[in-house]
Amino acid sequence: MFGEVFCIGNLDDKTRELVTITALITNQTLPQLTAHTNAALNVQGTITEADRLPALASHVLPMPFIPSGK
Repeated sequence: MFGEVFCIGNLDDKTRELVTITALITNQTLPQLTAHTNAALNVQGTITEADRLPALASHVLPMPFIPSGK
């Protein structure tokens, strides 16, 4: 299913990879993160762009569970 979604639309390759990285971070699907980060760099993405994505995605991630100690 992901391959079908990945190929649809009018995004350039760089934008598509950066969006994919953001989706992987947000869904906490980290095993594919290295491959897509490398793919983004191969299509003219920059290290700075890739480094900023986790901070941006952290605004939509759920807060981590912290036990109350009770």
